[in-house]
Amino acid sequence: MKARVIKPEKVILYHGISGEKLENFLKLTNEEKIKAVEVTDPLLNQSIGFLAGWKGFSENPQNEVVEATDEVIVMCGIDRSEMTRLLDKLRARKISIMLKAVATSSNQNWKFSELIKELQLEHMNMNG
Repeated sequence: MKARVIKPEKVILYHGISGEKLENFLKLTNEEKIKAVEVTDPLLNQSIGFLAGWKGFSENPQNEVVEATDEVIVMCGIDRSEMTRLLDKLRARKISIMLKAVATSSNQNWKFSELIKELQLEHMNMNG
């Protein structure tokens, strides 16, 4: 009997994107058949895996209020070639989002707010 590998659904978690940029972003994700999930401030304490809808992740209790203002996308279940194509299309459409990440086995348990902090730190270190 062969093992069947179940690929996770393609999802992009996003936070802080609004207006025309959001409209263009959602149009692109729809064209690419990628589910876009908004992470609102009340959800920032949830894990990447939970927000992506992956099995085995449960909701964290809402113990603290966290807010973030940065525009962020986290690509979940998207392979390298799809990611490259998607980033090229974002650039071509002039949809600039400063903080971007890919969900990995290392960060899938992180709270979304923790990932934002890590991305901010990396961005500061790379850009001065």
